[in-house]
Amino acid sequence: MRGILLSLACFAIVSCNKPTPISIHIVYGSEKQAWLAPLVTEYNHLQSRIYVEATPMGSVDSIRSIVVGVDQPTVWSPASSVHIPMAEAEWRRVRATELVDGAPQSLVSSLVVIAIWQEMAEALGWPAKPIGWADIAKLAASEQGWAMYGRPEWGAFKFGYTHPEYSNSGLISLVAMAYAGVGKQAVLTSHDLADPQVQAFIETVGQSVVYYGSSTGSFSERMFHCRNGGMGYLSAAVLYEHLVIEQEQKRREGRGCAAEQSPVVAIYPVEGTFWADHPYVILNAPWVTPEQKAAAREFEAFLRAAPQQQSAIQLGFRPFDAPVTIYERNADGSQRTEPTTMLHTPSTDVIQQLLKLWRQS
Repeated sequence: MRGILLSLACFAIVSCNKPTPISIHIVYGSEKQAWLAPLVTEYNHLQSRIYVEATPMGSVDSIRSIVVGVDQPTVWSPASSVHIPMAEAEWRRVRATELVDGAPQSLVSSLVVIAIWQEMAEALGWPAKPIGWADIAKLAASEQGWAMYGRPEWGAFKFGYTHPEYSNSGLISLVAMAYAGVGKQAVLTSHDLADPQVQAFIETVGQSVVYYGSSTGSFSERMFHCRNGGMGYLSAAVLYEHLVIEQEQKRREGRGCAAEQSPVVAIYPVEGTFWADHPYVILNAPWVTPEQKAAAREFEAFLRAAPQQQSAIQLGFRPFDAPVTIYERNADGSQRTEPTTMLHTPSTDVIQQLLKLWRQS
């Protein structure tokens, strides 16, 4: 009996002296949920010093949430670094301090592509013919729809991308359209956006949009939905390369209703596209302690380690340290040596002007 009591007392002492885990909260772009969510669970099981909580959210929407303090994460991981200057500008305007601690590094990478059903891509001339935003605008402006390519049974061209004021891929789509309209790959200016032809180009593409998603991950689910998605719902949509690869993996392996859906391919717009580099941004916010920053850096090292990067590759991402050179053409239609043209991120002022133009169109 005495031994039992001593054991219980020792257990009580150990329990009382056991340190409380350092909790960190990550708000991240939902398009990497399939990769990140299981790793959060794994990391919390591997050790007890740090507890990670992660919440998926649209990249643009999360900026507002953090700036006003509705969400108070330790780490912010949007889909693209294009959002960091915008977030910094908003943060300085409200709080007059710097938001980002240090220089954010990439976790994984993906490309912004136009996902289109393979039959429709072939009708446009894929894969022999380079396809881009000009082809999308031509289809969008045509009253004939797919009949102009000899497929009247497909009806009107139906296009989709996420809401530019809430999600990364939607914002990137707008910037890419503006570049295509003016015929440039870099240094998009306010003067360019004032050109009526550029405005008309953006408006023409917008006429074919049947649905604006709030986040790219949820938007892809709508396009590939078992009952309500498919070719009758959308002809094409702006997604990330890894989401196209993920869908094709499911289809080829016969998983769920994807087995019964048509093949889908990734189009890399001939005018150029953007990287989604998924930065890991440790916040310099008043609610983040030095201990939480240190814990966040430990979790970052875990995510960037080789086993976790390999799991990202299996989901269709490209690793942070080798975005192009280690890949070849895939059976799923993604071209891993693409793209040849990368667009440059405009200034925050130009992006804000572009959003204003989009609201008015």
